[in-house]
Order: sequence, then structure tokens, then C-alpha cells
Amino acid sequence: MSEVRQAASSPLARASQITQGLVAVYHFLVATIVTVAVLVDWVTVRSSGDDLIMLKAMSVIGIPFALAYVMIGWGIVKWRKWSRTLSLFLNWLNVIPAVLIVINRRINLAGVVSVLLSCLVLWWLSMPSVKLEFQRQSEARL
Repeated sequence: MSEVRQAASSPLARASQITQGLVAVYHFLVATIVTVAVLVDWVTVRSSGDDLIMLKAMSVIGIPFALAYVMIGWGIVKWRKWSRTLSLFLNWLNVIPAVLIVINRRINLAGVVSVLLSCLVLWWLSMPSVKLEFQRQSEARL
């Protein structure tokens, strides 16, 4: 409880503002990676004449996720409360399957980096001062 009082009495620290930018960039970067991967797959499959069914399925899933990550990144930059909630959800969605992968001993470097970044985002979003800043900014717009 004292953490919340301390966070309420002081403005958001400069370090946390920098971290806010990094978290937003992370979300923009994930969206870019997903979009580029889908585009490269489309070009590759089109030129090789392979079956498009799996690619279409991946696109139906990947493109909405990319759009969600862009919206969340923008919302974090603007301190929108909904972006914090959606970011928590999507980052937990990344961490939970990764734990199952680790249990099955199918670990790869990209998965480890992805989970570590998601854990850092979850940690930052759970900090009392950050939660309070999202709340403050939300109430300021009312």
C-alpha cells in the first residue's frame, strides 16, 4: 500500500517515461515483424505456386494481431488505459504458451527473447507508478 501512496505523490520518473517509449517501440516492432513475415510468405508462396490455404489462415490471424499491436503501441504512447489492459492480455498470451514449450523442451532463441521482452513489458505495466499514471491520464480526459 505504501508503494501506491509513494507513486501517487510523485510524478512519473524520467526512467519510466523512457521505458514507456521502449514498450511502445516493442509493440510497433512486433507489428512490423508480423507484417513483414506475412508479406514475405505471400511473395514466396506466390512465386513457388504452393498451396495458399495455410498462408491465408496465417494472414487471417497475423494481420489482426499486427493491427492490435500498432493500436496498443499508440495507446501506450498516449497513456490510454485500454492499451495497458490489451497489452497485459497479449503479453500473457505470449508467456503462457512459452512456458508449455519450455516444459516440452522445445526451446529456441527467438522464443526466449520474445518471452523475456513480454515479461519485461508485464513487469513495467504492473508497476504501481505506471498503473497510477494510466489511471491519472484516463481521469484527466474525462
